[in-house]
Amino acid sequence: MSAKEQLAAMLDELMGPRRNDAKGGAGLDFRDDNVCKFFLVAFCPHEMFVNTKADLGPCGRIHDEGLKKSYRESDKFEKLGYERSFYNFISRLHDDMKRKIIRNKERLALTQGPAVPVDEETKAKINAQISELDERISELMREAERHGVQGEILKSQEYVKTADTFKLEREQLKKSLFGAPTVPIDPNAKPMEVCETCGCFLIIGDVQQRIDEHYTGKQHMGFARIAVQLQEMDKRFRDVEEEDRRKAEQRRKEYEKEKNGTRDKSKERKKRSRSRDRSREKRSHDKDHKSSRHRDDERRQ
Repeated sequence: MSAKEQLAAMLDELMGPRRNDAKGGAGLDFRDDNVCKFFLVAFCPHEMFVNTKADLGPCGRIHDEGLKKSYRESDKFEKLGYERSFYNFISRLHDDMKRKIIRNKERLALTQGPAVPVDEETKAKINAQISELDERISELMREAERHGVQGEILKSQEYVKTADTFKLEREQLKKSLFGAPTVPIDPNAKPMEVCETCGCFLIIGDVQQRIDEHYTGKQHMGFARIAVQLQEMDKRFRDVEEEDRRKAEQRRKEYEKEKNGTRDKSKERKKRSRSRDRSREKRSHDKDHKSSRHRDDERRQ
């Protein structure tokens, strides 16, 4: 055995004979245990919160765009339970964050006064901005779908990514309708609020740079993406359920139609059978009657 073969054997023993597949090499299948199923569905949450307070630790499985594409183009797409498993996982993360937001608001309420309501003029402006974003998002998603149908996947993904950014902006505007930040009871304390997306404490009126850093930070963007993903998957699940109900109803109607057709055919066969029986009886009766007349004629002769 050559030195190269010996080295290959050692690597096989340490990392497995399919060690090169981790880079998307030939032979790796999206169903393999060492492939991240969350990444196949959408994204891996473990990658989103690295070095933040919400860090989930390393994933330890393979993330490969080629495998994601293979899965989405296969006849197994949305049939292996990967989507439901992913949905359940990010739902737990989302629910945990909602509970954290409630706790942090309760903590903040101990040091700050009641919320100041948003005036009607401000509400009208915010709603106008939300409507404008709705139109832009819809237009972007239509473009994404058009490019996707034409096979321009990368172009389609660019439109989706831009739409996701506008969705996050829209969510922030919607949350701002519920009231202005609270005022601190202690005049020396800085007024604060709780981020409705990631639960962090924010200083009201902070310098724009720190505000931007928060909204573009890993933790905020990660939980914002989870919220958007859940909304999209909720809609997808509803659409699939509706389609399944429609197909089930169609099958039921076809079955009823076939059953009624079989019943009608059976009735028709019975009807024809009775008609044939009556015809045979009539022919037999006519024959007997004719024979009787013939015998009578012979006797008279």
